[in-house]
Amino acid sequence: IAGSGAELLIVQNTATNSATSRIFLVPTGSAKTVQLRGLTITGGNVDFSGGGGLSIGSGSNAIVSITGCAIRGNSALAGTGGAGIRQSSGTLTIVNSTISNNAVLGTIGGSSGIYSTGGASLAVINSTISGNTINGPGSTMVGGIMTSTPTTVRNCTITNNGGVGTTGVFASNTLTISNSIIAGNVNNTTVPDVSGGFTSNGANLIGNVGT
Repeated sequence: IAGSGAELLIVQNTATNSATSRIFLVPTGSAKTVQLRGLTITGGNVDFSGGGGLSIGSGSNAIVSITGCAIRGNSALAGTGGAGIRQSSGTLTIVNSTISNNAVLGTIGGSSGIYSTGGASLAVINSTISGNTINGPGSTMVGGIMTSTPTTVRNCTITNNGGVGTTGVFASNTLTISNSIIAGNVNNTTVPDVSGGFTSNGANLIGNVGT
């Protein structure tokens, strides 16, 4: 899907919360190449299935790219995570995009921005992740990115996200960060901006680094 720009093409859900009230779904087992360019994805409102804006199903070899998009104002109940994006498999690349003001609702683990688990790779480049919120007391709930997929963050700003345990990025697999700002997230004097370990390729501003 190629739009004329995120401010010109808005794809919006207005349905109430359910397992299917998301904007885009790459089905389980898909091997498709999917490109989303120049649009806003908003209003996804899913229950425990996660991925309010976009969900990439498990067992997929899909190659998904998001370029010049705004993914904002989506929500998901905690449990499987990913109010903005949930990646359960495949390759996901996000470029020149904004992921903002998405919300996880509930009391179990999850992420309001990007939740990636079991994917081949995740790359976030020249993008901003901000203003994503957690509305629950779960022990591991991340506003920005929560990933167990090999992940690259380059030329990005990740700030002003809420979280419990970690606010900006939590990684349990390889995380490489370069030329990025991950700082100024909510309560970052006591809650880490980044945790789980990472490799810095230089020119980064990292706020509170956890373990």
